[in-house]
Order: sequence, then C-alpha cells, then structure tokens
Amino acid sequence: MLAKSKILTKATPVGILLLGVYMAFWWTYKLDVLPGLHGDEAWVGLKADQFNKTGIDGIYGMNTYTGILQPMIVSTFFKVFGLGIFQLRIAGAVFNSLGLLIIYRTLWRYNQANISILFLLILSQSALYLISPRVAWEVNTFTLFFISLLIAATVNLLSDLNVLKPFWILLLFCTNVIGTYNHILFSAISVAALISLILWSLYIRTSVYQKLIALLTCNLLNLILVFVGMRFKLLTSISWLTILFFAVVISGIELFAVNRLRQVVIADKLMVKVNVKVTYICLLLLSASFVIFHGLALFDILSNYKLLVHAYSYPFQFLFRLWFLLGGSIIGFYLVFYLAEDIVSKKNSLYAFFIITYLGIITVYTTNCSFRYYLSIYVIIGLYLALKISKGIKRAMPLLGSLMLSAILINVLLTEIFTHPERQINAIDFKTGNNQMETSAHFLPNKPLIDFLRKNNIDTIKYVSERYFLEQPILFYQLVNPWKKAAGSAAIIDYNYSGNKRGYMLYKEK
Repeated sequence: MLAKSKILTKATPVGILLLGVYMAFWWTYKLDVLPGLHGDEAWVGLKADQFNKTGIDGIYGMNTYTGILQPMIVSTFFKVFGLGIFQLRIAGAVFNSLGLLIIYRTLWRYNQANISILFLLILSQSALYLISPRVAWEVNTFTLFFISLLIAATVNLLSDLNVLKPFWILLLFCTNVIGTYNHILFSAISVAALISLILWSLYIRTSVYQKLIALLTCNLLNLILVFVGMRFKLLTSISWLTILFFAVVISGIELFAVNRLRQVVIADKLMVKVNVKVTYICLLLLSASFVIFHGLALFDILSNYKLLVHAYSYPFQFLFRLWFLLGGSIIGFYLVFYLAEDIVSKKNSLYAFFIITYLGIITVYTTNCSFRYYLSIYVIIGLYLALKISKGIKRAMPLLGSLMLSAILINVLLTEIFTHPERQINAIDFKTGNNQMETSAHFLPNKPLIDFLRKNNIDTIKYVSERYFLEQPILFYQLVNPWKKAAGSAAIIDYNYSGNKRGYMLYKEK
C-alpha cells in the first residue's frame, strides 16, 4: 500500500504537467486564426495601441462596470512583441496558466494535489475553458487567475484563524478590489462567501469563522466603494496615487479592526436559533432563482456543443449533440447529488452553502446569459466536483467516464476544426438560456473578408448590418498590416447566414 501511495505521489505531478501542457496547447495553437477576431477584441487592440501612442486617457473600459486591465496588459505585449492578433490574445493563455499553477501549488502545499489533476480533467473537456482564454476579453484573461489568488489567500488564512496574516489579508482585499474593477461580476464571489458563511454559521450554530466573516465584511465595504466610484464615475477626477494612498490607509484600518476583534462564543451567547426548515427554504429560493434565470444557460455550458457553435460556426451531427447533452446531464446530476448530500450531512456543508449562495447572488447581478458570465461558476463547480470525486472514486466512476469521453470527443472536434480553418461555413444563429439569441457571426474567420478588401484595394465600405462587429476587426487589421486603397473603390459587406460563401457577403461596387 505504501509503495502504491509513493507511485501515485510521483505520478500526480506528471499527470498535472501533461494536462497543463495540453491546456496550454489549445490556448495557443493557431491563436491568430481561430476564432475570428471579435469586434470587442479589436476594440481592445485599438485602445492598447492608443495607450502606447498617446498614453492612458481614462480608467474605464467599454462601460462603467469594466476597467482597463485588458488593454493595459495588451499594450505591454504590443510594446515588447509588436502588433498582431497573437500578441493581442496571448495574455489569456499566460494568466490562465498562472492561475492553474497557483491552484496546483496551493493544493500541493496542503497535500491535496490529487484535486488538481481531477480539476484539470474537468477543464480539459470544457469547451468554455478551451475557448475563452483564446478571446481577448477582460473576464476571459483574468477570471481564473484572480480566483486562484483568492484560493491561495483563503486557504492560508483558514490554516490558522487565530494568527493574523497581513500578507494574505491584503492579497484577499487587493484581489477582490482589482477583480471587481476589472469586471463587477467578480465581486459576486466574495459577496456570496460572506452571505454563505453567515448563513452556514447560523445553521451549524458556530462562531469558528467569525474573523473570516469580519474580513469579508471589510472587503464588502471596499467593493461598495469600487462599485460606487465606477458606477457614478467618481474616479475620473482622482489620480492613481490618491487612489493608492486611500487604499493603503483603508486597508491598514481594516487590518487593525480585525486584529482587535475579540473571540466570543457566539454559538452560546449571541447565535440565533435558526430552524433547519428556514435554512432549507433560503437555499431553495437561492437555487430556484438561479435555475429560473440561468439554469438552461448553465446546462448549455456543461454540455459544450453550443460553445463550439458560437466560436467556430461548427454544425453538429445529431449523435455528437446527443452525447454532449448526455454528458452535461451526468455532470449536472452529480452536482445536484453532491450538493444535496452535503447540505443534509451538515458537517461538510460549507462549500455547498457557498455554491448555492453564489448561484443565487448571480441573479441579482444579471439575468442575461452571456457565456463569459459563467467562467467563475465553472471554476467553483469544477473544484467542488474534483474535491468530491477525490473522496469517493468508486461512486464517481460514471462521472469520470463521462468526463474522459467528453475530453476525447472535444479533441476530435477541435482537431477537425483547426485542421480545416478555411472550410466553407456560414454564420449560425442559435438560442441559449431562456431563448436568448446568440450568433456565431461575430467570430467568423476574418481571412476571407480581409483578403477581399486587400485584393480589391477597397477604400470605402458600406455595412449592411452590425457595423461595429464588422468594422472594428477591419480597423485593427488595417493597423497591423495596412493595404493600399484605390480612391473611390467601395464595397458592400455583411454576414452570410445561408449559402456557401465562407460566412460573408462581399460585393464590390462598380
């Protein structure tokens, strides 16, 4: 038995390395070709180039709930490696890889490396995490990385709650603030952690995590300041140094307050007796709100195939679609089963409380069903499933078999897609979530369009529809590799949803 344990200990890092290389391959292979450059990515590239030429002109991204971390990091890659689609997108692979390394290092330190390899297996069959790092959006680039920092900070804080650890507390605060600045949806993680800890403490009648609750309460105040400052554009007239100064002062005050917190036996003196049925009703309401607004969209994420349709305009055969639907159902079944089991057992219910609370909190933030909104959910669920599988391999065999088969099929399909990048395709409209319409048009390969404009020396373009999503990639390609324009030459362009014209309708005006 001891020999077997040593073999597993040595084999785990090898398996993690192989899966890590596998993930990195699909995050970088033909990165400048597939998927086609999206309009929002092109906007990031143009903004990054502007930063390099004229300096940073503001702290807001495309709206008041996103920051400028993405164009800032892209501008750095442009400075070092020059302009290009690969340089625009490579940050996604870099930061997601760092996120995986931090998660592995944290779990390895606490003798839980087996969870890492199971987590990587879950990611390896996820179209969401095989595709999203290839697209230069702020959530795609930084979500996994920021979550990994939260995991590192939380695990180290929980290792000894009676010892003040300023570094890990500051890391927790800073990661939440920067992640929320990057995209407001990131704040849902720590908000859900706070609410679930309070609810769970009342449910179990314990005060063991009261210092962590105090930390997360301070963190919530920080996030409210970020939200108010961003939402009402209060930060536009404040310098970066002023913001940094106040951040340091506020963090110092919060550290002092937490350190002065006296340990009290809340379970005996202040704890409210919460009826078990009341707790179950709260969890049921949180779950129901998510299922109503996001349940179908999450199932689309778990069953993979719509993400391949979205990014690569890939039409699925019935049998492939049927399998992915079945695979998504198996993952969903095990998730519900594990959550219900943990809630009933009470002893191991904290993670389940957190997941259910997070799912409910998301509906407060948004009822829209964009695929990128589920990046955090997938990581949280993936780590939970990896943890549960590691504690009971035998009963999880159907789930493991399903994950392995899905990983094989995903690789078959991606190989087919990437070895035929110039295949004849059309833009595809499809429904996701509660009948929300999505289109693959915005990710169509750009080569046919750019080749047409370059070949005909087009000067003026008339856009039939969706000008932004057509024009922004063209502007970025012009910036990277400009073509000669013949005065007076004009073209009419649009997306093609039928026929066999590689996704575009392209006409030169005479």
